[in-house]
Amino acid sequence: MNRTFKYFTLAVTGTPQPAFGTTLSAAFVPTTDGLGNPTLGQVVAVTDADLPWERNDQVIVVEADGSLLEGASIIDIDTVGGTLTLSSLRFAHAAGARVILNNNCTAVYVQGVDGAAGDIGIGTSRALNATTGRKMIALLKKVPATTQPPDFSSANVMGLNPASTSEYWIVGTNPDKYLPSCIVT
Repeated sequence: MNRTFKYFTLAVTGTPQPAFGTTLSAAFVPTTDGLGNPTLGQVVAVTDADLPWERNDQVIVVEADGSLLEGASIIDIDTVGGTLTLSSLRFAHAAGARVILNNNCTAVYVQGVDGAAGDIGIGTSRALNATTGRKMIALLKKVPATTQPPDFSSANVMGLNPASTSEYWIVGTNPDKYLPSCIVT
C-alpha cells in the first residue's frame, strides 16, 4: 500500500530528524495500574497530530539523544487535541522526544521543494551528516523556484527483507520542506 503524507518542515538547520515522525510537545509520564504495570492506552501530546497517522501504525518513542527507545502501536488519533493514544509505554519521556513511524516498507520516496534555502541530505541514522556524507544515501540539491524539485527513490529493499520507515533520516535547512511517501508491507 502506498502511504502518502504531507510536507514536513525541517525543524532545526543541520540537525537530523526522522523522515517520518514528530516530537512530543509535552513531557509524558506513564500511568500504571495498582501493581505498577503500564495501563493500556497512554495519551501523548505531539507537535503534529495531523500527520496521516493510522490506527495500528507502529511507532518508536525515543528521547532526542537516542535513549529510552520503546515501541508502541497507535490506538487512537486526536488531530484537534494534538494527541495520540499509544499502547503501553513504560518510560517517562521529555518534551521533544521523537515519535517515529516504524512500519515495514519496501520503497521510500522523498521530494524536495523548489526554491529551498539549502540542500537536503537523506540517510539511515541520526548521525547523518550532509557535509561529510556520513550515513548519507542521497543529497537533494537546492534548485531555483519554478524548477522541478529534486527527488530520491529507494526501491532496494524488496521481498522478504523490508526496511523500516524509522530507518530514514533527513537533514537540511529550516524552514525548508520535503514530501515523503513509502510503500508499506
